[in-house]
Amino acid sequence: MLTAKQSKPSAVNQALLLRHKFTVTQQEKVLKILKKDPGIASSVVIKKMKKDHDPLRITERHLNRIRVLWDLSRGKGRPKLTDLKKINSAEMEEPKKKNELIVVEPHLPNIGLQLFDEYLEHHDFFTKILHILKNSIEDYSENDNNDDWFPLLSHRDETLISRFQALFYAPLMHIGKLTEFDSKQNCLKDIIGKSYHSSTLTQFLCGLERVDAGNNMLGLLIPPDTGTFCYIDGHMIAFWSKESMHKGKITMLRRIMSGSNALVAHDDKGRAIYIEYHPPDIHMTSVIVDYCKHIRDSAQIELFIIDREVNSLDIALEFDRNGLGLMSMLGKNQYKSLLDWKHHYIGVQKDGSKTYSGQWLDEKKRQEDPRHFVIVDTGEKLLPYWGNDTLFSNCTSLIEWPELYAERTEIQENAFKRMKSHGALETNYGIKKILGPDRHQQRANEELQSKLEKNEEIEQKQLEEIDAQKLKVEESKIKNHPKMLPIRENKLEELEIKLEDTKLKEQKIKEGIEKNGPPKERADRDFRKQLIMTIRTLCLENWLMAFFNILSQNKNLNIGLDGFLNVFFNRSGSYYETTSKII
Repeated sequence: MLTAKQSKPSAVNQALLLRHKFTVTQQEKVLKILKKDPGIASSVVIKKMKKDHDPLRITERHLNRIRVLWDLSRGKGRPKLTDLKKINSAEMEEPKKKNELIVVEPHLPNIGLQLFDEYLEHHDFFTKILHILKNSIEDYSENDNNDDWFPLLSHRDETLISRFQALFYAPLMHIGKLTEFDSKQNCLKDIIGKSYHSSTLTQFLCGLERVDAGNNMLGLLIPPDTGTFCYIDGHMIAFWSKESMHKGKITMLRRIMSGSNALVAHDDKGRAIYIEYHPPDIHMTSVIVDYCKHIRDSAQIELFIIDREVNSLDIALEFDRNGLGLMSMLGKNQYKSLLDWKHHYIGVQKDGSKTYSGQWLDEKKRQEDPRHFVIVDTGEKLLPYWGNDTLFSNCTSLIEWPELYAERTEIQENAFKRMKSHGALETNYGIKKILGPDRHQQRANEELQSKLEKNEEIEQKQLEEIDAQKLKVEESKIKNHPKMLPIRENKLEELEIKLEDTKLKEQKIKEGIEKNGPPKERADRDFRKQLIMTIRTLCLENWLMAFFNILSQNKNLNIGLDGFLNVFFNRSGSYYETTSKII
């Protein structure tokens, strides 16, 4: 039985825990060769493995450290060159010894993270990452100037994987900003065999940004078995800057902030399937149709459940025209009571609330509005849900609409809370900004210009009325109408006063346009780094849920996902590896 030397834990960490470099199968083959001839040189072992069509991805120096670990180092002095032909002809297959212990680590920190890493490598997750990163690098090299060189373009496969692993596992080691790699203790060396400084990972992330790896990584989020429904919600993050930037609904410390707005889509199984970044002043209604069409093309989902931010008749009609299903809720100011609908009773919810189905009672309103409504009467208030009846009815009954909509809280809002806690979802990455036209100024000028045009139309009508009234006054003077003349003169005076008021409004509007000044510029965040790291977080959440589901099924764990994440990845444990299994 071979055991690890406890005096050299660094050798264990560096030599045996790099599964993507030195697999268990290769360890068995190398172990046989060394047992057969303990004096064989490491360079010859590497050549022999290459000749057997199983080349080692470790260096000779690395193999020497492993031999020290296994107590199979060759003696001191210059070794003789071994004749490979002689070894091949004389080699005898040694019978396998079952459960032979190869390595043991009795006190391994963050054992949960070690197991999670094994789980990901078993599903070839990092192999997929490597393929995406290499394709991004190749596309960049083909489309850009060859003189534009930076380190990422020449990274080896092992370097790409290990550095992405550092970014991927950072949140599970309570590391948000990359600078925390320099100040917080972490178990990265136990997992991938090496640790990194923040400067190295920052340079790596900058390289990923330049090759636009984020857009290529979006395919990682789409599972092979997507669900039937898609939930969409926005997640905003504030961003501090002294520069003039576009602002939206983000508030912090009683001030409106600049930042980012991430539109995140989840399927009905709780897995993130798509993300898109927008500046915070861009309203969801202006981009949601194209966003949903992209999801339909990539994930084949046509039914979308979104909160009240998209609640409008125009959006419902636009979804209908594009063959997409939409479910949302009415705003509180759009109805008064249950009598606003031509309704009928369809059942009760789990909490006993009565549920009705129907359409608007107003005939004209009903013809213009194709939406179908499901109204839940809780006794204290009404909860009116609406959707495309023809599309949603094929997949679910009307009585299930409220429950289907309510699942959005767990699938998205609670998921965002978890990712803030263990996925660094709230962390801003990248400080680059892109200058462009000031959209706030443009919208203000467009609103003033619209008012000015309406005011000019009113002014033109008033001028016409005044001209007509002057003719009436002249007519009364000519015909000497003692009663009609003063009435018509008073009417003319009123029209002239209204015209003066209209001209005064026009002057104020023009002053407002002049006050806005010439076209200005404002900055938006460059979202390329943020997109890469958010996709990292969403992928991490998806795989953690799958990992937790497997453990909970096999071990009958009576614990929620939140408690599991807080406990499992912070515990230490023991690591045993034999020729047949890992414990």
